[in-house]
Order: sequence, then structure tokens, then C-alpha cells
Amino acid sequence: MADPQGAVEELDKLWNEPGDKIAHDSWMANIYYEANSLRDLGQVDWTCHGDCATSMVYVNPANGKRSFVVWNPTLKGQDRRVLRRIEIAWEDDRRAASDQSRNSVIANSIL
Repeated sequence: MADPQGAVEELDKLWNEPGDKIAHDSWMANIYYEANSLRDLGQVDWTCHGDCATSMVYVNPANGKRSFVVWNPTLKGQDRRVLRRIEIAWEDDRRAASDQSRNSVIANSIL
């Protein structure tokens, strides 16, 4: 969602209009919930990922806080890891020659 704050403000405005059929539609509760959540979570942080398919990392640009959101479809508790991509500049020419970009490689580090 590009502008969660704007979406929440617009839905609040529509909700207060008598006879409104958009914001009062029960399906819009999903949009309102998502927009409110994304106001705090921020945008997807594409430099990070979780170690399971049902996870996402968000970063709030206002405060730099990262949030890890994961859904566990089982009843069994599970430990999960978050990994962040970092750029490493190689000093060894032989290693740099094996890298396609010739000057850096993407690696993962645990947050």
C-alpha cells in the first residue's frame, strides 16, 4: 500500500458521511486493518527476508524500526530467523574475479 495514512484518513472521512456504502461495506474492514497496520510497520524491507515462506520484514522509514511478521500455519511452536543482505567488497583479486560484478557480492547476515 503506497499511502496507508491517506487510506485511513479517506476511510475515516467516508465512514462519517451519512449513507456511505463504501467504508461501511464489511469487506473494507480488511483494508482499514491493513492500512492501520502498515502505518506502524512501514514498507516491505527488500534487503531482509525470513527463513520461511509465510514471513515478511517491514521497515518504518520514520524511525528505522524493522518488524518481522510471520504466520505459523501449524499448532507447533517454531523458531524463525531473519536474514539481511549486505554488500561485501572483496580485497582478494582471485575472489573478485569469480564474482560476476567483479567488485562485490551479496551475502546474508542474521539480524
